[in-house]
Amino acid sequence: MKDESLTAAGRKIWIESTKEWIGKIPGGKHIIAERSGHFIQMQEPQIVIEAVRQVVNQARGQKQ
Repeated sequence: MKDESLTAAGRKIWIESTKEWIGKIPGGKHIIAERSGHFIQMQEPQIVIEAVRQVVNQARGQKQ
């Protein structure tokens, strides 16, 4: 989300189109990282860690 090159209108279109795309994937989840650019793993690592945990738990048949 931290992309200074996007206008507010462009950001809105990007978010809506991504939500639509993810909505077509069973079990898909759209996570918005407000303070990250392309390096979310370095800028907001906790979001990545939590997402990986959720996938592992789901694969193991555990509730999230």
